Amino acid sequence: MQKFLLSLLLFIIWLAFLPIVEATVGVGIKWKTESEIVKEGSRVCITYGLYNPFDEDVMGFLKATRDLENISEAEEPKLIPAGTDSEHAIPTQICFTIPKVYKEDCLLFGYFCERKCEEEQVVFEGEVVAAYQLKGMEGTGSVTGSSFAVPLRLLVECEPMKRNLTPLYFLIALVVLLILSIILRKRIK
Repeated sequence: MQKFLLSLLLFIIWLAFLPIVEATVGVGIKWKTESEIVKEGSRVCITYGLYNPFDEDVMGFLKATRDLENISEAEEPKLIPAGTDSEHAIPTQICFTIPKVYKEDCLLFGYFCERKCEEEQVVFEGEVVAAYQLKGMEGTGSVTGSSFAVPLRLLVECEPMKRNLTPLYFLIALVVLLILSIILRKRIK
């Protein structure tokens, strides 16, 4: 019991001598969605709010992680003044370019395609991170940090596509008419 009390006393003394850390820089994020249904081949932009309740102005921006990183493009960093609360968050967009993810069965050189949506739905998952840049002291460049991240799931909708053979039928009919006209022309001569 004495060892426990002595350890507790030493721990309390150690805590008393730790320097007090005060967060005076950072950026917060305000969001309205954590999941969106998107179409392949589309560009989807989502607006978040950046705010800064801390003591120093920062250049705030958004960045995406994991699956979302390679398909994202964020706005350039923008000034988020010190003392900006979440009610006055500065709107900032991050956009995602959704690639083609579902297979199509095509007949001739990528034409006359069809798609059956029997595959599992494709989902891009990650976080959208509220990040900031601080102008450093002379000669130190800029300091970059991140404060908060919010989850985001982009569910890619599969749209079934039926094969449209009408242009092929039209082309065959045109070729048959052309051949018939050549044959008729030879018979008339």
